Amino acid sequence: MKRADRRFRSHSRRLVIVLVALAILVPGGYFAARDWAWPAYKDWREARLEHMANDFLAAKDYDNALITARRALRGSRQKPEYWKIAAAASKAMGQPDAIFYQERVVKLDDTLENRIELIRLALSHEDYHDAIDAIEGAGPAAKQSVDFHQLAAEVYGRVGRTVPARLHLYSLLSLRPDDKPAQLELAALELSDDTTRTNATVREKLRQLSQDPELRVRALALLLQDAVTGHDRAKAVEYAEQLNASKKLGDDQKVLVLAGLALGAPDRATEYQRRLEDAFRNDPGGVVALARYFENSGSQTDARQWLQSLPRNMQVDLKVQEAIASDYLAWQDWPRLDQAVSSEQWKDRDFMRHAFAAYSARQSGRTAEAGSEWRLAVIQAGNDVGHASELLRLLGQWGWQAEQYDVVWKLFALMPRNQEVTGQLIAWERAQGHTANLNRIFAKLVEFSGDDLTVKNNFAYTSLLLDANLSKAFELARSNYDADPKNPYYVTTEALALYKQDKSDEALAMLEKLDAPQLSSPERTLLHALFLAAAGRADRAADLLGGVKTKALLPEERQLAQNAEDKIAALEREHGQDLRLVALSHRGDIDRRKGWLAVMPEKVQATATDDMKTSDSLFAIGDIDGLGTQLRNQTWKQHEYLRMALVAYVARHRGNDAEARSYWGTALGAAAGDQERLDQLAALASHWQWEAERMDVLTRLFEIDASDPATLTQLLQYYRSAGRTAELVSVLSAYLSAHPDDEARRSVLAYYRMLSGLDVTRAYVAAHDAYEAAPDDGSRRLVYAFALWKQHRSAEAWKLLQASPDGGRDLVPVALLRAAVLSDLDRHDDAVQALNEFDRAHALPEESTLASVLASRLKSNRAVSQL
Repeated sequence: MKRADRRFRSHSRRLVIVLVALAILVPGGYFAARDWAWPAYKDWREARLEHMANDFLAAKDYDNALITARRALRGSRQKPEYWKIAAAASKAMGQPDAIFYQERVVKLDDTLENRIELIRLALSHEDYHDAIDAIEGAGPAAKQSVDFHQLAAEVYGRVGRTVPARLHLYSLLSLRPDDKPAQLELAALELSDDTTRTNATVREKLRQLSQDPELRVRALALLLQDAVTGHDRAKAVEYAEQLNASKKLGDDQKVLVLAGLALGAPDRATEYQRRLEDAFRNDPGGVVALARYFENSGSQTDARQWLQSLPRNMQVDLKVQEAIASDYLAWQDWPRLDQAVSSEQWKDRDFMRHAFAAYSARQSGRTAEAGSEWRLAVIQAGNDVGHASELLRLLGQWGWQAEQYDVVWKLFALMPRNQEVTGQLIAWERAQGHTANLNRIFAKLVEFSGDDLTVKNNFAYTSLLLDANLSKAFELARSNYDADPKNPYYVTTEALALYKQDKSDEALAMLEKLDAPQLSSPERTLLHALFLAAAGRADRAADLLGGVKTKALLPEERQLAQNAEDKIAALEREHGQDLRLVALSHRGDIDRRKGWLAVMPEKVQATATDDMKTSDSLFAIGDIDGLGTQLRNQTWKQHEYLRMALVAYVARHRGNDAEARSYWGTALGAAAGDQERLDQLAALASHWQWEAERMDVLTRLFEIDASDPATLTQLLQYYRSAGRTAELVSVLSAYLSAHPDDEARRSVLAYYRMLSGLDVTRAYVAAHDAYEAAPDDGSRRLVYAFALWKQHRSAEAWKLLQASPDGGRDLVPVALLRAAVLSDLDRHDDAVQALNEFDRAHALPEESTLASVLASRLKSNRAVSQL
């Protein structure tokens, strides 16, 4: 292969030299190079890259094969050979990107073979949306393919769509009638669909298939499960005996036999259960299967005794620990569940340990701990679709609505093209009136469904409501309208886009192209009224607005209705407002030093509009009601962030703190990224003595320039006192991005990361490196001791704690850390004494949660020791 490759490169070099020489020597060399030599060189280069990529692929050097294929694709994206190499390399490395590359192969070369490979790849990565797209887009040749129907049936079966799964199995069996495994899969689907248990034919078919030695165990297991579910005692015992007589039963099948005997022959089931308990004592899979059976069957007392009697090697097995915890949860045995989940981490299943701990804490009334544990469960689930789906199923069983919402968002981020998840999330956010979240959803969908006009329209409409991504929204609104000018939804969005561009007359003309029934929807009626008011037609606008029921509208739509109402009122009192401004401007008793403009820079004061000056006068004389009314009727364009800040001020003076925080957040959003504007908001917050809001501004300024240690110190002190650990992590991360050599701050960040469970592996390394760099630094010593304890290296942590650190106590609560370490070292009394010294009053929420967990564990340990 190497010799051939050298020959290929040698011939290629000669070709390039000849082409270049000809380009120079031949008359009209420039045109020869442009029209002949350069295309020839490109063809040579692409052929060489393809040859290299295939060589790397053959040598199983998949990284280089993929890199080379990508280089080839830069030159030409229309050759399926390059996409095939990329797909093959990604597939060999187990990367989901293989699906994307294979999709491009199908787009360029839509053969049945390529499409089947796409379905197979999507199925292997559980990407059912792409798999179904590939199935539904297949041509007529697929109808005669056994492999296609087999894969299609499996895909539809996994997503619970039994009807198309059965249809593909019918097609498969029409091509290969003697395919008994396919017959069994079809019978299994028909059995699951027969909820009334009236289909005797399918059960007879399964009995016949059970005569085949290769299919016997699966067929009998299906029949037995059906009998148990239907409480058919006679059939349950019959199939249990037949299945038990079969060879090489799995653990689940043995437990299924137990379920059948328990239903129809309880006395025999008792003896059989004892035999299983003896046989499974050293079999983790068997313990898990039997524990699952115990959740809803058998004596809880006997089950607990058996589970607690398992040998040590079983007790520490992670799958067994999870199964036991699940039993305790089902039995509502909260003390034992707490003890089960307070053990060592469950590795890749640790998300489930935290979920169980959260449920137990909530059921026991420990609300704060429940919230903390649930956040850790979501964090530990990470970007694993399967783990997130498991959490969602648990939440459905528990009825935790708010937490379901968080997990559905996580699933949407992982599977944005899953229509079930997307539909559920859109319905939720629409019902809650969360326009910004709807916009986020549609923005994500636009990435994956760029040709879907409905998705683009939804994104454009919500962007217009939010005044976000306006240039993109304008572009999409216009392109959708041009594509389908009779679609009422596209007309509505384009009309709103025109209004947002200060083209009210055009917006009104656009909307009035629709007929009366189309204009009657609440959203279009309010927009019609808004456009009429903008055009100065107050009477007609008022008539329309009076019939709009705003309760079901989005908040921003309700705000548009309010804008229309205010505009109508403003038209009626416009002349009076002008007179009021004149009167205020000429009042001699207004102390301008009490106005809000006095704390603004000269640039703002010099460019202040009449509306701004009016609000300053009202502010100075303390007319809060007048100020609120005046602010509602205006927009200050480039100074809108200041108007929002003043609206927040009015809301707080009226006692509506939540509304004040909301408006202040809007002001921050309008000023985001602009240091001058943020400085002005900081000046207002300082003048009004709004410390929390001033810190919000400092955080935004710190995001722009994270190099100021003084600002960092202020933020750390504030967020520490406020117990906001996530913000501590955020500002320290930003600071260290500008000061990567600050090991002292890196150690502090490591502690907060470990405390909140964020990027803990990296935090361990940072804690170790910071300590090694300065082992006499008390703060770094304590952080490293905490890291050792988190890694279950308590003996090493204790040695550091005994070194009597001379600093760091303001960062790491020593008493709490000593209690945690002593507890792990089984020094119960010393741990209790240390925990009693812990100062909860100045602790972060995660530290308080850790103290509660330790207290519960120490209490449980004392109870166990007294048994």
